[in-house]
This record gives sequence, structure tokens and C-alpha cells, in this order.
Amino acid sequence: MGIAKTYPVGRVVFAAFVFSTPAYVLGVYPDVNGFGPILEWLASWWLVLVLAVLAQRPLNAAWARLVPVLRRPSSAGRFRWLRRAASVVPVLVGLAVLAPGAIYAGLVYLLSPWALPVIGAIAVLPGLWVRPRSAIPVHAACAFVWLCLVFACLWVRIPSSRATCESLDLPEGVRPLLTRMEIDSHPELEGAFPYEARLADGSLLVTFKNLWGPGAVARFYLDGRAPLILKTFNPGSPGETCYPERFCLDEDRKVLFATLKTRGHEGIVVADYSNGGLVALPTIETPGIEPTNCLWERDTATLFVLSMTPQIGVRAYRFPRGPGGGAEARPLGLDAIGGLFGDYLYRDPGRNRVLFASWVAPRTHLIEIDPKSLAVEDRPVCTGWTGCPHPLGIGGDPASSHLYLSDLITSEIVELDASTLEVTAVSPVSRFPRKIAIDDPRHRLFVNCYGAGTVEELAIPGLAPVRSVPLGRLVRSVAFDRASGVVVATSSCGVFAIE
Repeated sequence: MGIAKTYPVGRVVFAAFVFSTPAYVLGVYPDVNGFGPILEWLASWWLVLVLAVLAQRPLNAAWARLVPVLRRPSSAGRFRWLRRAASVVPVLVGLAVLAPGAIYAGLVYLLSPWALPVIGAIAVLPGLWVRPRSAIPVHAACAFVWLCLVFACLWVRIPSSRATCESLDLPEGVRPLLTRMEIDSHPELEGAFPYEARLADGSLLVTFKNLWGPGAVARFYLDGRAPLILKTFNPGSPGETCYPERFCLDEDRKVLFATLKTRGHEGIVVADYSNGGLVALPTIETPGIEPTNCLWERDTATLFVLSMTPQIGVRAYRFPRGPGGGAEARPLGLDAIGGLFGDYLYRDPGRNRVLFASWVAPRTHLIEIDPKSLAVEDRPVCTGWTGCPHPLGIGGDPASSHLYLSDLITSEIVELDASTLEVTAVSPVSRFPRKIAIDDPRHRLFVNCYGAGTVEELAIPGLAPVRSVPLGRLVRSVAFDRASGVVVATSSCGVFAIE
């Protein structure tokens, strides 16, 4: 009987290591670090991977020598606890290494269901096929595993091809505001695709994400004038990936705030879009935290910034009345909340509170912030490992006194009574629902389903399905524009108006 069959500790750990590799490398770093540093990480982890393969034989051999010693009758008293641990150590070590990969695989499944069985099958191959006595199968297996893992993990991040966008069949009531072809015609936006968009003063404000270079904040005029484009650069390393994502607007002073993703210089990009222009203002630095979203509270002239790392928290910046930019912002404090998920903020006009929802196992809770005093109230929604929403997006309908949460785990929209927080309706939607936009004049809810490439429309209250609008891959955002009465949605194929 071979060592590997009797004492498979080396292969258990190695298979878990391979399965978790994309979580350690591709799942954590590509958005911020860009493609160049990914190659550096791949090179270093390739070395570790090869060493892990080659270490299987000596590790199995050492384990094979240790276990018989522990099983000797003379060792029963002295090594009883080691003896008992011998049978579970490989499993525990494998589970510890496997855990990040399991979480990552779940997220990949939400984006693309077929990717999970592919990754699972690939992860099994090293433990069944790789034999460290032969160098050629070792390197061949490593190359095969890496190619498949990189493809499976990066596939969900690659925008739709130009041909796919050109052949996109838009349903009635949906029209393009900015097409993929128009984006590609601007050299400053090479490799970038729209992340979020809003209509403002006869123009379209758009943030552009770029994994392989600088991103941008752009203003496209609806009358056909040449756009204004502000590229974003990492001040410490201009070649580093640096891009804005979600943004919010101070519509009185015509100031845009956008969360900035880059390594070592995270912050809030600030731009003045008054008088038909687009001028960069000093960036708000957020050292130590990674901003993921923002909300402008008009009554108190306060910018609320939601951060995901090192933990979920909200930081408030009070602005002086009158003209001014990011340089005049004054941070008031950080309220660390903790938990998982919770990617969006919502201002409840009825109660004058800033809200966001989060899930802290096993409890879903709603965080309410008083914009004047910055007092924080934690309101539990429900407790339980099953049956409680895992909120990502949040929205509300003041007319009917309902709140709405998007559950990215179950792919559902949950309707809550705003006063009691009791669940009043649940409706399934497509994969990976994210941001919620409420068209209250028409009593409609819109949610972008990132994994499915659609925007789902539901009637409220009650969440009766109305239609599903396909917009290509990577549908990242929706926003209701009250002035025009349309919903603006972004995907890798461009920016669209849904009437």
C-alpha cells in the first residue's frame, strides 16, 4: 500500500491549497493592484505551488513514520492526545487552507454558475493525478491548474465583447445613452468600462473602472459636444491601477464625490461640475480604510462614506456652507459597525436618518445614523442562520413606508415595514442583485443583477415582477433620475435609460 493512500496529509493540504489559490491571489488583489502586480503574485505563488507539490513526498513520509510511533502500546500513555489528533490533523489543516477558497467559490458561483463545478473539478485533479516522483507531470499539472483557475476566476471580470454589445437586443422602453463603441472612440478610456452613471444638467456623469491602468471621471454632453474626462492616478505610483467606482452628488454646489480604489492611496475623488465643466478638486484622503460608497446629506452638508476595510464603518465629513471642495472637509469620526455585506447607503426622508443594512452572523441588522448628531442606532431585523436576508443594497419608498433589501446569497428582494422591520414580501430575482433604485412616481423598484447581466423591475409594494431587462455583462449600477423620470443603468456595454 502506498504512502499517499495510507497517509494522505500531503495531498489533502495540497489540494486545499490549490483550491484556495484564486481566493488568496485573484479574489483579493486584482481590483486594486492591476494586472502587472497579479503577474508578480502568480510568479511567487507558482513557486510556492511547485514547492507544495514537491513537499508531498517528504511530508507523507514524515507522517508515515510518526503515526506508527504514536500507535505503539508503549506510547499509549505519553502520546495519547497526539494519537487522537493524528487522524484529524490532515482534515483540520486542509479545512483551514480550504476556507477562503470555499468563500471565493461561492461568490464565483453567484456570478457564473458553471464556474464552480469547473473549479471544483480542477481542485480534485492534483490530489488524484499529481505524482511528485516525476517532474514532468508535476509541472504539467501545475500549468493546467493555473490556466484553468485564472480563466475561471477572471472570466467573471471581463467585460462583454464589442460584438456582443453591438448585437444587444434592447427591449421597448430602453435606449442607450452611451454605447461601448462611443467609449472605445476615446483613447483616454482605453481598457475602461462604466461603473456608475447619473444624469445631471443636460449631461451624463460617469465613473470608469480600469483593472489595467488609470480610471476616469467623465462628463458626456447629451447635445453631442466633446466630453470632459478626468483620469485618476495613484500619486505614489502613476502607473498603478487607480480608478473611481461609486459616486454621490452635492447638487446644490455641483460637486461630485467618488470612491477611489488604488493601492496605498484610497480616498474620495472630488470634482466640480458647475457651469457646464468638470474640474478636479483636492482628493479626500482616507488612510487606513477602503471607501466603497458615499451619500451626500443636503440638510447638514455632510458626506457619509461607507468603508469595507478594515471593517464595515461609516465616516462623516462636514462641509462648510458655500463654495469649497475636498480640502475643506472635516472628518467627524468613524463608527465601526462590523459584520458582512452592506454595500450601500440610503437616506430615509421620513425619519431623516441615514441607513445601511448588514449581516453579522446570525443576525441581520439595520444601522440608523442621525445626520445632525451622528448618533448611531442598531435595529435588529431578524436572527437566524436561515430565513434572514444577507443585505447588500438598500432602498426605500416613503409613500408606502417600506424598506427594501437585496439579498446576494439567495438572490431575492426583501420588503420590510419601515416601522416594525417585519418582512412583508419576498421576490426572487436573477443572480447577484446589488443596488436598488426606487421610481416612486410609478411605484417601481429596479435592481441591477450583476451576475445575470440584467436589471429587474418589480412593482411596489408587494414586489410583483414586471420585467427583466438584459443589458450585457457586468451590470453594475442603477439610479433613478427624478427630473427626467428614467432609470439610468450601467453595464460593460455602456449606459442605458430605462423608461
